[in-house]
Amino acid sequence: MQNFIQKSIFCLFIFLGSQQIMAQTFIGITIGPNIAKWNGTDPANIFQGSTSLTSMTGFFLSVPVESRQFDHLSFVQEIAWSQKGTGLDLNEVVNGIPVTGTARIVINNLEYGAFIKGYYPFGNNEVFAFAGPTMGIAIAGSMAVKSSGNGNNGQTTVKESIDLEEWGYKRFEWGIGFGTGVTIPAGKSRFSVLLRYQFGLTDVDKGEGPNAVIRNRVLNFSLGYSL
Repeated sequence: MQNFIQKSIFCLFIFLGSQQIMAQTFIGITIGPNIAKWNGTDPANIFQGSTSLTSMTGFFLSVPVESRQFDHLSFVQEIAWSQKGTGLDLNEVVNGIPVTGTARIVINNLEYGAFIKGYYPFGNNEVFAFAGPTMGIAIAGSMAVKSSGNGNNGQTTVKESIDLEEWGYKRFEWGIGFGTGVTIPAGKSRFSVLLRYQFGLTDVDKGEGPNAVIRNRVLNFSLGYSL
């Protein structure tokens, strides 16, 4: 079933790419924050003790190319740099001493998306909605831990890079992205405000067992500009 889904997504990429020919084309830039969180696991393989998942804020930057062949329908291809990951609330015991704190795990991803986008006029502006598949490659990661109660006065902050292979984090990921927004024309330029949600389909944890499941979930708010 997974192979069928991946082949279907690949065929859709090819179809959307072919739509760039003989169409009105816009190229732009989109930037904004990600609110990301892991879904589907208690990350006990990362920390010993009690942990709970929370959200973290990352960075999103994309270059979309939009091919508009119809009045109310367009096709969008996008290259993006997206920070995913999760936050953690920690409650551990180290050498008999309770340790509490928070951790922020950031995975930097290079992604490609292909979307079908529909428009509806709203005064001088246009409201739109879009959906389509995404695929990404994890490039690098980092982790920052703030803890207290480990015998030191005050808080201790530790930040280090992550070896994705050592962690057993799968680099390649399929997903589905969808969202909505509004486009505001300004002469030959266009400004946009959009809200999107990315639903990771790939279990990016190489571990085995029912507790070894990590799927990315990302909510994104962006501002865009295109010509």
